[in-house]
Amino acid sequence: MVLTKGALALGPYLSFGYAPDAPEPWMIAAMLAALSMLPICFTATVQPEPPKAQPLALVDLFATAPAAVIGSFGAGLVNGGVLAMAPLYAAQHYGPGAATEFYSAAFLGSLLLQWPAGRLSDRIDRRLVIAGLAALAALAAFALALWSGQLREWSAVAIFCVWGAGALSFYGIAVSHMADRAEPGKLAQSAAGLLFVWAAGSIAGPMMLGPLADGFGIAGMFWFAGFAALAVTAAMFWRRQNREPALEKEQFAPQIGTSIAAGEIAYGDGEGGRAQPGAAPAGQAKP
Repeated sequence: MVLTKGALALGPYLSFGYAPDAPEPWMIAAMLAALSMLPICFTATVQPEPPKAQPLALVDLFATAPAAVIGSFGAGLVNGGVLAMAPLYAAQHYGPGAATEFYSAAFLGSLLLQWPAGRLSDRIDRRLVIAGLAALAALAAFALALWSGQLREWSAVAIFCVWGAGALSFYGIAVSHMADRAEPGKLAQSAAGLLFVWAAGSIAGPMMLGPLADGFGIAGMFWFAGFAALAVTAAMFWRRQNREPALEKEQFAPQIGTSIAAGEIAYGDGEGGRAQPGAAPAGQAKP
């Protein structure tokens, strides 16, 4: 997650200064995509046998960890539309160059907070960490909504960086919360289900922002982002009152994705027994 956030923060600057229809940004993207395949193509590690296809079972997913499902959907709902429209907002108020700064600042904020938030969630109830991150995003969104167009460029970028630190960091914590409660051998299925839920939120967010932008201008997206993040915060406290935190949580530790241990954690040990607990679920889902 940390490496991904770092790449997302740096990526916009590779296309800065080019015309919208210029071929150079597309050629840079194609080059990087091709280079990213090299470690996979030349690896000597044997891939574990893939698991059999399993149903998505969203109802079971919600029954296992409602807070993880709510957090994943909320992350998609809040982030999808805002990240799509924030560059337009920045260009409208501060010029074309600010579009790159805004987009990059959001992921820079998340890059700085992702690892500390993940480590903190190893020690306390992950739902509290999700609630805190969502509340931070809500405060920053409301600040941008209240003083839209009145802030200097550097202060608006700084507040949007704070928004990104909160809004773009709690999805990984939600996946870790699911990993704490998932049945043995069903981690991969659960993670896939949360990705589907996040994608559904990412589709719904821009669709809901369209009418708001027509009625309140592009700045209306910050009101939407603020209230949506507040709803996530409230949901986390609601779930915490209705269910005790997980008793067993593994601290973060890197785990090779193709190792036997990682395969048993994700898909079970093949004998119907519980896979030996390791650090991969938390490590794969957060920092």
